Amino acid sequence: MKRVITISPEQLQEKLKAAASGERPEEIKVTKVKMKKVTADLELERSFIITDDETGDPVQIIQPISMPGKNIAHPALFAAVALLRPHLAILSELPEAVGLSPEELLDSETALEKIFVTGFTIGGEGEAEGVTLTGYKINKRGKTQNLVTPFEKYEDSTNQYEYSVELAHIIGHCQDEAAAYFRGKIAPSAQLDIYDQLSDTDQDEDDPY
Repeated sequence: MKRVITISPEQLQEKLKAAASGERPEEIKVTKVKMKKVTADLELERSFIITDDETGDPVQIIQPISMPGKNIAHPALFAAVALLRPHLAILSELPEAVGLSPEELLDSETALEKIFVTGFTIGGEGEAEGVTLTGYKINKRGKTQNLVTPFEKYEDSTNQYEYSVELAHIIGHCQDEAAAYFRGKIAPSAQLDIYDQLSDTDQDEDDPY
């Protein structure tokens, strides 16, 4: 049976020294995303299995990581988080969302134009896992109205959110993009010369550029 322990980076190094070989590929679970203007702050859990040198038992190492965004995030991450806007509007019970489904809200040209998602936080485990969305709305006077949804379980037998399956799917997509950002997927450098990115087959032989 696997034993689950949460340790600091310093304790992790001690465990690795005391453990035998047999480390398996790591897994990354994004637990919190906070979008900035062009970057994103992340909180993650990095886990992998090692074999205890003394007992021979498999041990799951869980290392919490906080990553302040330093590089410009890839547009795919911003696009993924933007897909949460309908759910932010519905769960916040905004008048713009009354009687509309997430798909209808996304198709509308005006319903979501002043509603923005700034992040999400994952909580719970297994059947109790869910998410809290954060964001804001620009009101008629141009003021910012902060929005924080109630914690919403993906599976809730007593008060199920009508679009929980779709919400869980989009959150998973956001987690994948955030994990890719953690691993180095960032926006293309604005300093790259676009012509340097063209292959020889893309260029006309008579065109010096």
